[in-house]
Amino acid sequence: MDLNVGCYCDGLKVSEGMLCVELNQHTGKLAHKQVSLQTENPSYVIATPQTTYTANEVSESKPPQLHALTDDSVHSLALKGDSPCHLAVDKLQQFIAVAHYGSGNVNVLTLDATGQPQELVADLFVEGSSVNLDRQTSPHAHQVTFLSTRDQLAVVDLGSDVIHFYQYDRSTLEFDKMPVQSVSIPAGNGPRHMVFDSLEQTAYVVCELSETLITLKDIDDEWVVVDETDLLPDQEKGEAASAIKLSPDGQFLYVSCRHQNQISIFSVEGALPKWLDSVSTEGEFPRDFLISDDGRWCVAANQNSDSLVSYKRDIETGKLKFSGHKLTVTTPVCVTQAS
Repeated sequence: MDLNVGCYCDGLKVSEGMLCVELNQHTGKLAHKQVSLQTENPSYVIATPQTTYTANEVSESKPPQLHALTDDSVHSLALKGDSPCHLAVDKLQQFIAVAHYGSGNVNVLTLDATGQPQELVADLFVEGSSVNLDRQTSPHAHQVTFLSTRDQLAVVDLGSDVIHFYQYDRSTLEFDKMPVQSVSIPAGNGPRHMVFDSLEQTAYVVCELSETLITLKDIDDEWVVVDETDLLPDQEKGEAASAIKLSPDGQFLYVSCRHQNQISIFSVEGALPKWLDSVSTEGEFPRDFLISDDGRWCVAANQNSDSLVSYKRDIETGKLKFSGHKLTVTTPVCVTQAS
């Protein structure tokens, strides 16, 4: 299984950049395959069947670029914003959205039939702030997600403690400038990433600063906060929760906790999430991890200890078991499955 790995790097060394890593699905062994793109801070990577995308997480003085890779070419264009940290492509592969953490705005660009980004059709921004004076003095868009059951784009804003939902029109390529709904998260929580169940009736939000998991329910087309629970019961907090993933069958939820160097595991079969277990990431500061499409493997990216770590996943119980295999990678901050 091929994995795309985004890293923090200066882009000058030929051995660093956006990487392709191979996972042996029998043993869990990880191996370097190639440097897919030598560039600065390709911190987030996503892939469609025909194209792989990444962006440079750098300040707008550079400026940052969006890169689209196919088997035989790389197409790059400048973005409008500061420190892009997350990307999303809609289900019809008509748009790509880019969240800028530094400037708090979101770029939306059209994609052509080959997956190449074309025109900037929206630059979304809502002013805001919250109570944490170190982290929340302005908007910080940390994640973008296209919904699949309706023509909406969700933006998770850590700086304002808000999740915005924007309506768009596929036929006119127009995005509403103001959200159709903005869901307020308890002040100081710092929402970072979210995932939806398959029906998009329930959403789970990991809050970086409070290190809690918030559950939202869609009630009569309005998203409502219905629950909040600690990610790691009875453990010291450190304002550093990060990635969140659902198992392919939708029964288990996983969250990486960077301060504690653990992945927390919840059951979500019932009405509300139920904490089950946690597992060490065998390294320091797990900024991201993946659950494979077949649900049998987990791979964690430990930013501060320069390592990828693989786990065998029990499909029935949701538990993770360390495979015994690690791979040295310079400052990995994103790991996703290649198409």
